[in-house]
Amino acid sequence: MKRQTSFFFFAFAILTLSACGGESNSTSAHIAPEIRASAPEIVLPQLENGRVGSERKLSALRGKPIVLNFWATWCGPCKTEFPVLDEAFRKYRTTNDLQVIAVNVLDTAPPETIQQFLADTGVIFPVWLDANDNANRLYGIQALPTTVFIDRNGVIQQIRIGGPLTREYIEQQLTKIF
Repeated sequence: MKRQTSFFFFAFAILTLSACGGESNSTSAHIAPEIRASAPEIVLPQLENGRVGSERKLSALRGKPIVLNFWATWCGPCKTEFPVLDEAFRKYRTTNDLQVIAVNVLDTAPPETIQQFLADTGVIFPVWLDANDNANRLYGIQALPTTVFIDRNGVIQQIRIGGPLTREYIEQQLTKIF
């Protein structure tokens, strides 16, 4: 009887694990985008004068090179690299139509605090707010900052996890997306 009970317990455990494993596989986890893949669409509100503003679509920028930077106010390397990103934005926004979009993720700071953070760093590029972490999940962000370099056709040419970015590194990546 003891052997029979052990057998049924073992069989039950195997069936339960199989069912859980099968269920896990049927709901596929999102896989982060890769280099040479199309950049996933995101639609997020833009920060406008310390408030949540109108929604912006990444696809609306198709035809322009894009630097998509995921960041948070509490991230030290993010703050360090912002001036270098801003320098590139100012340098190439008219000649190469460069778009730098900073996507604020994993941040509980209110819009006013984010605006003050930007004022303190002096950047002028647009900031999109990902309060629900939709873009964060879609792009599979594992660490901050993460920067995605997207060419004019909407194709990812480079993904840089971590920072801060240097001027030289940004220039090197911009040649891939111009």
